[in-house]
Amino acid sequence: MVIEPMTSGWDRPLDARDRESNSPGLTHLSGVARLPLSYRADIDGLRGVAVLAILLFHSSASALPGGYLGVDIFFVISGFVITQQLSAPSDLPWRARLRTFYFRRARRILPALFATSVIAVVAGMIIYLPEDLIRLGKYLFFTPFALANLASALDGGYFGAGGAFTALKHYWSLAVEEQFYLVYPLLFAPPVVRGEPRRQIWVLMAAAAVAAAFCIRGELRHSVTTFYLMPARASELILGALAAVSPVRWAVGRLATGITSCACLAAVIASFFIFDETISFPHPYVLIPCAATAVVLLIGSHRSAGASRLLAAQPLVFTGKISYSLYLWHAVVLAFAHYYAIRNLSIGELAISWAGIYLLAILSWRFVEKPIRYEGVLRHERTFVLTSIAGCFTLALIGAFLWWSDGWPERFRRDLQALVTPDTLPPFAERCMNLPLERIAAGNLCRVGPEHPGIKTAVLWGDSHALVLVPALEALAKSHDLQIQFAGRSSCRPVRSLVELSSRSVKELECSAFNDAMIAAIGRIRPTVTLITGFWAQELALAEEGPVSSSFKAESPGWNWDQTLSPVRAAGSSVCVILDVPYLHYTVPYALAMARRRGMDTSFLYEQRTDVLARYARFETSARAQELARAVEVVDPKDVLCAGTRCELEANGRSLYRDANHLSRAGAMQIRRSLESCFR
Repeated sequence: MVIEPMTSGWDRPLDARDRESNSPGLTHLSGVARLPLSYRADIDGLRGVAVLAILLFHSSASALPGGYLGVDIFFVISGFVITQQLSAPSDLPWRARLRTFYFRRARRILPALFATSVIAVVAGMIIYLPEDLIRLGKYLFFTPFALANLASALDGGYFGAGGAFTALKHYWSLAVEEQFYLVYPLLFAPPVVRGEPRRQIWVLMAAAAVAAAFCIRGELRHSVTTFYLMPARASELILGALAAVSPVRWAVGRLATGITSCACLAAVIASFFIFDETISFPHPYVLIPCAATAVVLLIGSHRSAGASRLLAAQPLVFTGKISYSLYLWHAVVLAFAHYYAIRNLSIGELAISWAGIYLLAILSWRFVEKPIRYEGVLRHERTFVLTSIAGCFTLALIGAFLWWSDGWPERFRRDLQALVTPDTLPPFAERCMNLPLERIAAGNLCRVGPEHPGIKTAVLWGDSHALVLVPALEALAKSHDLQIQFAGRSSCRPVRSLVELSSRSVKELECSAFNDAMIAAIGRIRPTVTLITGFWAQELALAEEGPVSSSFKAESPGWNWDQTLSPVRAAGSSVCVILDVPYLHYTVPYALAMARRRGMDTSFLYEQRTDVLARYARFETSARAQELARAVEVVDPKDVLCAGTRCELEANGRSLYRDANHLSRAGAMQIRRSLESCFR
């Protein structure tokens, strides 16, 4: 999510000439009509629409499932406005203009960013548990280097639960713009455009083509990473740039102009309601609201355009003026509010949070942004630069401390430290989840347990839910004198699908290739038993998260057990299917520790056994049918975790989960006795 860190039009206070230049005139450069550089209230209004969409989405995805597109809208606006500035006539030499541009960007971006970061760090050190403070420190460390988007890419998908508690994760969009600012102005250097506006258009179109190619490749191969990267996002910024340099004709009638601009604005707003996370960048459909935004900006030079009048409404304009501070503060306030509350916020709590966000944004705009930009605070360039360098160095230093001190666990009493101590995976874990398909198909898998000639083998096949069982299976392998070989893929369940190959997504095709490789490995290894497990109820978990995941249906998926089990049995192996552990709606170690810190009764965190079994029945029916047909052995960890009336979350002061659905090492050891039946 990005707030375009600029004003509409000139990046300086409005004077009398600016206020008198709001009539729709044109600036002519070498015969090509240019959009005016005077202040445009409709641009601030459009920013107001975009930031409100982002705020609603982060408050409740079900309220506005496509609200995240506000990010994309801001990128288009940013490209439009900075291109107007860079292509405007000027008597200054090019190097002086470039220096002025960078200085103004820093003066616009850094002060409010520093203020927000300092408050977030103080609040984080008071509220956050170690693992979450580590993540906060990581983002803080990368921010001064304009690399927060890389930290986000390493942290996982934008829509994943992992970022819900990260108060600074939204800084990724600022990093994208900062990186864009470093490179983009060079396209306007005299050796490139040679003072010819039409040549400028061709240069921008070529840059857009390169960025589009990067997007297409990213959509096919690395969509999560591409979401955060500047070379791909440049396509949206350049779309706004093209709107800024496109010739404008006066011959267009007022009625047609008004209808077109209103239709495009309606398309932007409709996309907030129609789109969801399955149509996020770099999905090609995102081009629709981005292109509509570019048209609104282009047509907005005609002051009589219908959308311009709507967007010039004073509440929207004021929201747009404070949009940068709104964007910075909204994620911080909502992250800490959700974190402290543990559960989802009520309507009243959200209303209080919104009021706090607006108050902080107004204060930040009035007492941080305006004084440094307009009122002479840190007026001299040298003073501002030295202060900015000191601020960046301080943020990086604090971030490094929080990151490398393991989240400063000494802040908490020992029982809470034990509960929330990061539960690390075995050293070989990442390697085993990313083995090359050729190596897997050759039967060269990771191995745990004893090794000696003639030893019997078992193969563990699954996703990350299989990986977390390795500590318990390693102990069982030693007691049964059995070697366990393992390979996995994240989010790839070990069962073939009934869906035709031509209808599958890129991820489904990747999982299909992995499963085929595992079947080939089993044919070579010929294990005594094959253990298969995964996040069987993934559809249920996603459906329960709300309309943002509406594309997932809470019904039994189409699995082809016969095609999965036949080649395994042909290899002389029996099959043991390990069912799901209960899926929770919060990160368990954090929820238990936070509830205890607040002196709360933790009973509201626990699931009842009857509810869990009823919820999972539809997914487990097909596996149970295979058991009745004596095709597989079925093991259910819920028989241990939910042995009483409720499903347990901790034992001996340690959490049984590492997050909402993955067992911790303690949890894996807790269900070890239920896994024993796989080896009888």
